[in-house]
Amino acid sequence: MANREYLNKFFYNLLLGEQNELKNRNLHIAIQMTDVQSANDTVNVTDNVVNKREKTIVGLIKMNNKISMQQIAQKCGVTKMTIIRDIAKLKEKGIIMRMGKEKTGHWQIKEQ
Repeated sequence: MANREYLNKFFYNLLLGEQNELKNRNLHIAIQMTDVQSANDTVNVTDNVVNKREKTIVGLIKMNNKISMQQIAQKCGVTKMTIIRDIAKLKEKGIIMRMGKEKTGHWQIKEQ
């Protein structure tokens, strides 16, 4: 039974309540490798954007170590929550750390 014939019978059963017998062991869904490549490209682009933003954050901190997360968010054109996540990653990687209190403290870039 051809794939199209199988699908027709399937939908007749589903939509019209018919009782067609469905026996298709060869139903395959085709996927093109370009679809997979596009998905990989999307992931790579996202990673690059995050890395670029992280570099921007470090650069802003180098220029002004008392800069607030809200100011960083405005300069990067993203939300404060995004910056909070990015800064957490930078702290986890050991690139930056916060010295002192949240309001009166400052950022310090660790030497690598």
